[in-house]
Amino acid sequence: MRWFFVECHPAAGAGLHKVPDSFGRGLDSLPSQVGAKKFSYRLVSHSFDDAPVSSDLVLDLDSGSGKKTAEVSYTPFRKNPVTSNSALQTYYYVNLRQIVVEGKHVKVPSEYLEPGSDGNGGTIVNSGTTFTYMERPVFEAVVKEIGKRMANFTVATEIHDLTGLRPCYNVSGQDTVSVPELSFKFKGGAEMKLPVTNYFVLAGDGAICFSSLVWIWVVNGRFTQST
Repeated sequence: MRWFFVECHPAAGAGLHKVPDSFGRGLDSLPSQVGAKKFSYRLVSHSFDDAPVSSDLVLDLDSGSGKKTAEVSYTPFRKNPVTSNSALQTYYYVNLRQIVVEGKHVKVPSEYLEPGSDGNGGTIVNSGTTFTYMERPVFEAVVKEIGKRMANFTVATEIHDLTGLRPCYNVSGQDTVSVPELSFKFKGGAEMKLPVTNYFVLAGDGAICFSSLVWIWVVNGRFTQST
């Protein structure tokens, strides 16, 4: 099908508690309305923002399509424990076990990776969020490990003040820049190794910034998912 268009809710900037995206687990989502048993999509790299690049959306309506694909890693979804809040039940929670920076396991208490008894927290996959978000203790631990491996570069404080992203580094005059690898490990053994452009962005002349922000959840956003 060509020129398939899905509109997000006009209040999409109001916050995750208020607005489920078009592919959420709720009855109003597109997969629910067409009776899809599972679906997949590909978010193209944001480096193609100015180019006419397309990607595929697959809606699988086959009720007997539970067979797993060979050579693909899987991790199970989990639900938020607060069943009285329907908004919280629309998100795709996953079991994030480890965050790894350049081969080193970042020490983060599991309480910051799983939803609490009040429904807040946990790790979700959300294509309606641009950047990746992390709870502050998670963010600070990851940033600390990144900083150790970027010590040869000057911190660009003025770019941080301008963009709200941190840490930012001055890389002007560098022919090549090596940044630490970042990956997420999930329950079941699935590992998500991120391309550099999914977690560092160009910001101004000669500067790069870590493209994550602080929030009450760990949110795997569009930048992280794009390929």
